[in-house]
Formats: sequence, structure tokens, C-alpha cells
Amino acid sequence: MTGDPFDALDRARAVLEGGLAALDGGRVDDPTTPDVIGRIARDLSALDDPAALRARVLEVDLERFDDALEDLVRLNSVLVASIRRDREGVATRLAAVREARDRRRTPAVTGGRCDVAG
Repeated sequence: MTGDPFDALDRARAVLEGGLAALDGGRVDDPTTPDVIGRIARDLSALDDPAALRARVLEVDLERFDDALEDLVRLNSVLVASIRRDREGVATRLAAVREARDRRRTPAVTGGRCDVAG
């Protein structure tokens, strides 16, 4: 992409904030969570490279650019932590479901006989 580097940072901020808003308050078992995470990743990968953007910034604006980029890095860290939390929650829920399924498949052994005649 081309254009004003600060506009590119604004687009990146919008992607990160939109991702956080989409995940905020979501339930671990929400079926849309993987789609939301996929959309965030796709949108982030379409953004300009920060180093290439910085190379286009006038020297007088470099400090302002670096401050804005630092804010984006912090926001990205919050988003990554949110995604990690959701992923860990999903993994925990899947483990519980698998354990329950395995308990159903394995009959309890009580030492007695099993009468399947009904």
C-alpha cells in the first residue's frame, strides 16, 4: 500500500481495536471466535510494513511516528494476550469434552457382571 504513513498507522489501529472489540466479552464456546481471529490475522497481514512506513516519514515527524508505532505495539500485545486467552480456553474446553467422551466409551469396572440382556 502507499500513502501517508500516519494513515497506515490509523488503519492498523482500527484493525487492532476492531479485533479487540470483536473478542471482548466473547465466550470461549462462541463458534465465531476462530473466524474473528482469522479475520484479524488476514487484516493485519495486509497492512504496510512498519519499517517501510518509517522510511517515508520526514525527520521532523519521526518522534511522533515512533510514539504512534509504540502505542500500536502495546495494543497488539493486548490483542495477542486476548487471543491466547481464548485459545487456551478453547483448548481447556476441548480437553473436558474429550475426557467426558472417553468416560462414556469406557464402561465403569466394578468387579461385577454386566448384564446387557436388559
